[in-house]
Amino acid sequence: DITREVIKQKKAEQIIKKLGSQGKSLEDMAKAYGPAALINTINDLSLNAGTFQNTGSNPLAIGKALGMAKGKRSTPFSDEEGVFVLE
Repeated sequence: DITREVIKQKKAEQIIKKLGSQGKSLEDMAKAYGPAALINTINDLSLNAGTFQNTGSNPLAIGKALGMAKGKRSTPFSDEEGVFVLE
């Protein structure tokens, strides 16, 4: 349904804006989002994983995570399952 996808996209844009600048810690970003924010650590991530804990199928997020340099942080982005910031 197109209406549902547009609403989901607009909501993701609002969340990304709310998360704000890269200068914040992940904890500060989670506080800015609210109590539904999740911060997870994932060990041994691979292309075969297909999912992150508690979030469902995330091929885009997994691809971004595997392409990142160690110690770097992504900008907030959305995929089918939500808004992510990877570090």
